[in-house]
Amino acid sequence: FAWIYVLLFIGAIPMVWWASQQSSFVAKYPLCRNAIEGGVLSIQVFIMYQLAYGLVFVSGESFWRGYMLFGAGRQLGRNALIIMLIPYVIAHFGKPPVETVGAMGAGLLLGYLAWEHRSFWLGVFVHWGVGLMMDCLALVERNVQWTLEW
Repeated sequence: FAWIYVLLFIGAIPMVWWASQQSSFVAKYPLCRNAIEGGVLSIQVFIMYQLAYGLVFVSGESFWRGYMLFGAGRQLGRNALIIMLIPYVIAHFGKPPVETVGAMGAGLLLGYLAWEHRSFWLGVFVHWGVGLMMDCLALVERNVQWTLEW
């Protein structure tokens, strides 16, 4: 199944690039914008931030795809995808509208793949990779400069 996740990530690139051109996107991202000082961001701080941000994706995917999908799936089978999808999309409320709408398809697809191979871990890496890409594109849009200084 790994190749499917690679294709998902590659397919997300043009969509995330397009979204990064929207004003609602630039207003929300990068999530590490508080670490930007005078238009400059420390590479070390950004890396530390992204590693910590990765834990958000581990906890989120383990909750949505692991606990909700696999838990409800014992009784509901594949119908648990809808049970998982509804609160997953609601969790994206407050983000740019295109991201919230995209969460419907992405959540369903990641849920289906997790269901089929009984693991959410590859979804963690795709989701985290998309989050990293969103932050990096937002940094480019904001014309943020990089530094090696703390």
